[in-house]
Amino acid sequence: MLNMKKLLTKILNCAYTKGTTTAGSVTWEYRKYANGTLEMWGSATTTLAISTASGSLYTTASTYDIAMPSFVTGVDFITAELSGGGWADITDMTNPPKLRLYAPTSFGSASRTLRYYMKGTWV
Repeated sequence: MLNMKKLLTKILNCAYTKGTTTAGSVTWEYRKYANGTLEMWGSATTTLAISTASGSLYTTASTYDIAMPSFVTGVDFITAELSGGGWADITDMTNPPKLRLYAPTSFGSASRTLRYYMKGTWV
């Protein structure tokens, strides 16, 4: 006999839609699930400097907002990486999330690509 609860769970967790959208300078690919879960990954190229001393590391002088599409209602998890070395610390998980970038050496203004992955909710 078919277990209706298991069947319903599978239906609610199946992919609802997928696509590509742009928010600010970030191009996002996404999957929206019928149960409200959202999965997105994207990238943006920006010019920035990592030159403020922070202990044995260097950081950006300020935080950066991560532009989110309008359908994002919550952010549960987000990670970011910086091309050419360095990493990101997510300092605020509200919408839009904020990040600060770090590197082992100082560098002046340069064009870098940030790559993101996030999970959250959508409406």
